[in-house]
Amino acid sequence: MPIRAFSKKIKFFLFILIFIWVFSGWPQVFNFPPKIKDAQAAQYARPESDDSTGNWTSTPLYQKIDESSASDADYIEHNNTTESTCEIGLGSVTDPESSSSHVVRVRARKYENTDQWPTLGTWSYALYCGDTEIASWGSISDLTTSWQTFEETLTADEANSITNYADLNLRFTGDKYTQFIYYRYPAVSWAEFEVPDAAGNNAPEISDVSDSPDPVLDGVDINFSVDWNDLDGEGIK
Repeated sequence: MPIRAFSKKIKFFLFILIFIWVFSGWPQVFNFPPKIKDAQAAQYARPESDDSTGNWTSTPLYQKIDESSASDADYIEHNNTTESTCEIGLGSVTDPESSSSHVVRVRARKYENTDQWPTLGTWSYALYCGDTEIASWGSISDLTTSWQTFEETLTADEANSITNYADLNLRFTGDKYTQFIYYRYPAVSWAEFEVPDAAGNNAPEISDVSDSPDPVLDGVDINFSVDWNDLDGEGIK
């Protein structure tokens, strides 16, 4: 093969490598320095409404458990012998289009004046999408007389069953167990639901690469053609 033709083949090969490198997203060339937030940010759905209160107190319930950071300064409790469920509406988040890293966090404790019959009493919590239960956890025996944070990660199937990220709610069920002079009942001081950040820009998908003429001829200019699909439909950045 003539030297000039071989050189053009090398240039063509290097052009393709550089093109793929630039638009692959690794390392980022057109977005430097990297946006750490895009890679690590999360969305948080926090309490913002009382959809139903049951026998939980005191209202408005959501305002007692809606802090951005856990706080035990105020809380809700079920100091009533009739079991009931409260439904707390969560703020809306954008569908992350991912089933990973869906985490429910709840901070709770029990109030009691006896350590006997530790399994007697009711406490549980659940994540709902509308009226559809996504997942549920908890029992009164999980609680201690000190505040503790419970963290539960949804399975991929549970996360994929969420059909509307603007219609999520947490439901807390409890009662006050009594026996003679003894009692036990649950309390909750904080809750949130974390999901990944909404999907960001995707690298374009290369569909075809060609050169003309092909094969390369000595002394003839080469035209390169690259076709790609902009997966975000918003232009290459």
